[in-house]
Amino acid sequence: MEVGIGQLLLIALIAVIVMKPDELRRSMSALGRWMGQMRRLSREFTSELSREADEIEKELEREEKSGKARSDGSDESDESDGSDRSDASEED
Repeated sequence: MEVGIGQLLLIALIAVIVMKPDELRRSMSALGRWMGQMRRLSREFTSELSREADEIEKELEREEKSGKARSDGSDESDESDGSDRSDASEED
């Protein structure tokens, strides 16, 4: 949800008409603090989400590497078993 400059000006104009100057200052100050907090929360959420995505990606890469290492190791043992059998059959 983005608030454009036109929307802010319209809100400010309505506030000037409806509120007294002292109330307007306090309201605008509170609005500024609230918007700052929302920006910080948004930034923190985005950075945390990015960190989690990076961590998941690294974990998947590690699993892929360990999965390849396991499959490479099992292929070699299968091949050695097959060659032993063929050697044994030749001896008979």
